[in-house]
Amino acid sequence: MFKLDLHTHSQASEDGGLSLSDYRRALKTIDYIAVTDHNTLTGAKKIQAALGLNIIVGCEISTTEGDIIGLFLHSDVPPGLTLAQTIDRIHAQQGLAMVPHPFEGHQRASINLNEFTEVIPGLDIIETYNGRSLSITGRFKARRFAKKHVLPEASNSDAHGPAGMGRTWSRILSPPTPNNLPQQLAQASYRNGWATYKGYLEPALNRRRARRDKIDLRNKRK
Repeated sequence: MFKLDLHTHSQASEDGGLSLSDYRRALKTIDYIAVTDHNTLTGAKKIQAALGLNIIVGCEISTTEGDIIGLFLHSDVPPGLTLAQTIDRIHAQQGLAMVPHPFEGHQRASINLNEFTEVIPGLDIIETYNGRSLSITGRFKARRFAKKHVLPEASNSDAHGPAGMGRTWSRILSPPTPNNLPQQLAQASYRNGWATYKGYLEPALNRRRARRDKIDLRNKRK
């Protein structure tokens, strides 16, 4: 049995705070972790190079309809394309398209029901439990949608720092690959845990830190 978390954010995301050492520590309890920074593969590739293939290279990509996660990627997919175009770019790399935190409104750049209609055949996985989600209604809608359209489900932490790691995961039978992961998730078991209070605050704290670092850098250059 293997535990995996398909949605985390390293320091390469402006709102992410997981370091290389945080991922090394997390791999002691979670067997496979996807690094899914916003619109960049830079951090994920560096972490995989350091820690090996138990790190899955992914990306949370901004589209005109909301965010979509690409897993097992090799090159960046540009933000700002339509959802359908982005899914096509993911599949062109033999990657998998996973919907993060659906049905939660535009505050989290979530994809909603009307926006799903034309792309359902291109979806590989839907995140039905997000460890940082406060929307119980969104979770119920995601599960109903997954069952209606026979989509594999995933439980992920959406961790943006150490406090968010290790409380939520999916459990599968074999090491994940682009070819077998959807089928494995269709038979997975799940651990659905709430993030700690700090885990919920980590994105905001990290954005504040990033802004402060930029200001410090500008002041040093003067």
